[in-house]
This record gives sequence, C-alpha cells and structure tokens, in this order.
Amino acid sequence: MTRTHPGFKRSLLSAGAVLAVGAAVTVAAVTSSVQTSALFDGTRNTLDIRAQASFDPAWTPTPVQQMSGDPISVHDEDLGTLAAGESRTLFVAVANASPRNPAKVTMRIVDPDDLTGIPGDEGEVAELFRDLLFTVEEDGNLLLDRVPGATAADLIHTWSLPLEAERTRFLTVTITLDPDAPDPHTFAHSGMSIQFDGVNAPR
Repeated sequence: MTRTHPGFKRSLLSAGAVLAVGAAVTVAAVTSSVQTSALFDGTRNTLDIRAQASFDPAWTPTPVQQMSGDPISVHDEDLGTLAAGESRTLFVAVANASPRNPAKVTMRIVDPDDLTGIPGDEGEVAELFRDLLFTVEEDGNLLLDRVPGATAADLIHTWSLPLEAERTRFLTVTITLDPDAPDPHTFAHSGMSIQFDGVNAPR
C-alpha cells in the first residue's frame, strides 16, 4: 500500500490556491482596461486665419471658408503710378475660419522684394517702399497712422481682443507716397504684403 506524504499533499493544495487567485486578478485587469479606453477628436480645435482684399470700395468678400490663407500681395502694377502725396486705398477682410477657437491676431505690412541699395537701369534709387506711408483703420479707429515703410518695426499691429471663431474684421489700408520724399521717383517701384498671424486665445 502506497502512502502519500502529508507535506506533498499540502504543497499541491497551496499551488492550486495561488493559481486561482492569479486567474482572478488577470480577468479583473482586462475588464478594467476596456472600461477606461476613450477616443478623442481634435478636428474642431484648429486655428485658421484667412484674408482677402480689393481696391474696389464696393467689393464684398467671399464666405470665410473660401478666403485664402496666404498673405495679401499688392504688386507695383496694382498701385500704379503715384505722385507725391497721392494715395491708394485697399479694403481688407481678415477672418478666423476656426469652427471653435478664438485667435489673437497680428498684422504685419512688409516689403516682399526689398531693392534697397540696388540701383535702377538709369542709376536711380529703385526702392519705393521706404517712402510709402501706411494708414490702417478699423471701424473708424486708427491702428496705424501714416507709418513710413522705412520703419518696418512700426508696421505691426496686434489686437488686444481676440477674433472669435468664424468672425471677420474689416480694415481700410491707405498707401500714400510721402509728399516730402526725395525726387525723382519716376523709375522707383515697390509692392507690399500684408501678413496675418494668429495664436490660440483662451475661451
């Protein structure tokens, strides 16, 4: 007759108990991971500043989603020939195309093709941007007041109030050839670019 050693039987029971506890913990962990899974959709948390412009005072901008995200470019042929003290007026719409987020917007007027130090065909000064004066208005409020192109650091405006989602600001930009600019400007020329940048503003 074979006898089972008491110590061996106790060891088997103990091992069985440990395996049972381990199985219970495994099931609980799997169930927990399924319950805490989630899907996040950030497609509406975008920031999209767009703009459009025209020299036509009767112009109406297109809907926000059809505006361009590129800077507004005005070429010298758009400005035409300017006599000293003469102006051109550009009408600008800048919009926040984001479906949700307000934006803090900054406007910069820059020279896209700086010809400073490069003479024209007849040896004359070719660069005209520095002798242009820029005035920007919004609803009758002056944002920039006859700021010369020579002081590029002053051709920047940041709005203190955010531009709300799917809203538009309307600006009037007046470009004037400085009446005190040195002559002759017969062959000088310049374009201009208006750039809008935005960062998320707290909601």
